[in-house]
Amino acid sequence: MTKPYYKPQLLNRLVDEIQSIPSRIGHDVKKKGGFYLDYYLNKCLKTVDRINDISNITSLQKLTAKEKIFSIYFKLQYYKGPEVQYHKKERIIYAGGLGYASLANAVITQRIGKTINHYWKPPKKKPAISLDMDGPMVYNRKPTIQDWRGLMTKQKQEVLLGRG
Repeated sequence: MTKPYYKPQLLNRLVDEIQSIPSRIGHDVKKKGGFYLDYYLNKCLKTVDRINDISNITSLQKLTAKEKIFSIYFKLQYYKGPEVQYHKKERIIYAGGLGYASLANAVITQRIGKTINHYWKPPKKKPAISLDMDGPMVYNRKPTIQDWRGLMTKQKQEVLLGRG
């Protein structure tokens, strides 16, 4: 078998990255309170897909690399320790494209907490009206259409009879 002319640096880097996952378990459990198993399992599968897309390497090199990655994948499937449900790389989804640094649902310049509208000016407070509680309380309701018609008829008769 002849030695391939391409040194598989990318392939070695991908395999080394996956092989370092089990050594991260202790660190993640200590720092984050658990190990994000789903993220690393998906990372293994995505790496296998990337290896299939690499050109200029032999099929034997691809097969050997995939065997190493799947051995890590199957070991991770038997992990029984504490798990966390998020990973810092998965939570942040960048958005924008207009030159503003932003994250999904939160612009970096956005304040956290109560929003302030600098253009709104609250109305001035009016002084309280004091009520005279000594006299009789009279409620004047708003006149209806029937009341208005009756008042207009009365006023017309007064004007026509010359009393007005």
